[in-house]
Amino acid sequence: MAKKQGRKTAISLDYNNMMKSAVGSRGITEADVNKLKPRLKKAHKALLRKREDNKLGFMMLPYDVKTREDVKKAASAIRMRFENLVVLGIGGSALGTIAVHRAARHPYYNLLSADKRKGPKLFVLDNVDPETAAGIFDVIDIKKTCVNIISKSGSTAETAAFMKIFWKKVSLTGKNKAKVFKEHIVITTDREQGALRPLVKKYGLNSFVVPDNVGGRFSVLTPVGLFPLAATGVNIDELLKGAAFMDSLVSNEN
Repeated sequence: MAKKQGRKTAISLDYNNMMKSAVGSRGITEADVNKLKPRLKKAHKALLRKREDNKLGFMMLPYDVKTREDVKKAASAIRMRFENLVVLGIGGSALGTIAVHRAARHPYYNLLSADKRKGPKLFVLDNVDPETAAGIFDVIDIKKTCVNIISKSGSTAETAAFMKIFWKKVSLTGKNKAKVFKEHIVITTDREQGALRPLVKKYGLNSFVVPDNVGGRFSVLTPVGLFPLAATGVNIDELLKGAAFMDSLVSNEN
């Protein structure tokens, strides 16, 4: 009989229903499982070597204290000032935020009163459907909205399309364009390159960096996810603490 391995806090794999004893001749045996153990150990060691060579930047994200504090400071200002936070991103620039927010906050967060939310409503636009794009302006006041534009390259087509719409809407909220852009727009992008960084420099926009060695699908613990999550009341200290704890488990060869 196969056994589930690991502590209650670790990930366990129950493969009983794959065993020959459960499904007959097409199933696997304990001997088959044991043959895989050396390969698993080899793969795990290779993973740890890549981490040591700084090729897996996402594994170090729970320990980036400076970024965490910078995010918390900016998020606090957003919470106090704005009624809405609109995230413009697609794929990894959106899905992590959506998943964690749904897990950590009230399932009907946007419908709660401001006192209960203790933060702005969250809208993540990751689909270029024209009705979705137009419809959001029926439910938000752009003057009370912060827009977080997320694209590492700055040239993501879907995000650029949404950005063009919101950029114009924000520009109409005041006579001093540079002032309203700086007040309403936060950009998360590459440290030096890409189409968005020049806008940050031109208008002095608030911005965060997507690390060079972190891909989009692994970016939820960078400002890509941390900023909108912190702004909408997710305790990112606890989130990162949990990530660090999980790191300690998966980095253990046992």
